[in-house]
Amino acid sequence: MELLFLYRKVLSSFVICKGVFIMLETDRVIIRRFTIEDAKDMFNNWTSDKDINKYMLWDLHCTIDDSIKTIEFYIKCYENNSSYIMFAIVDKISNEVIGSISYNLNRRHDYASIGYLLCKKMQNKGIMTEAINVFTNYLFNELKCNRIEAEVIKDNIPSIKLLEKCGFKEEGLIRSKYYINNKYNDVYVYGKIRDEKIFKN
Repeated sequence: MELLFLYRKVLSSFVICKGVFIMLETDRVIIRRFTIEDAKDMFNNWTSDKDINKYMLWDLHCTIDDSIKTIEFYIKCYENNSSYIMFAIVDKISNEVIGSISYNLNRRHDYASIGYLLCKKMQNKGIMTEAINVFTNYLFNELKCNRIEAEVIKDNIPSIKLLEKCGFKEEGLIRSKYYINNKYNDVYVYGKIRDEKIFKN
């Protein structure tokens, strides 16, 4: 506990445990592992929100039990040191879980795919920009990724602008990849290479 307390005093800090970090920190948020206790915030803030989930690949959660089962899956990934890891984004003022961010790591080719979301009430405040920047720094500097990529539905303009603000470059369009909202959706691929770690303010 003393070690964790000391690290929380340092902005953008890293704590590593069995290959999966315990915490990253920015001015306004903490990025950490999910716990079962986060299920209420998860359900209330985004998994039951139709607007938040309209570009996501999973089904809307109907009860808090759905969110509990999802977190149980995340915990198994931590325990197994999986290549796919999902983390909670926590507001430092309220200690509320307000979103999530993930990576899927390919060790053979040294790249990671990331995904992210933020609850509606915390959007348009620059919070996700902070989270993505510290997260990609971790992937480049600690996990030694050479490349980070993200897929975004063509119609999801706010997410596209976010990636571009964080220094990602559009690399191509994949046609009709995901079936969401009763239609096949085109997907943009955005990428960032280690030598391009320059962020826009």
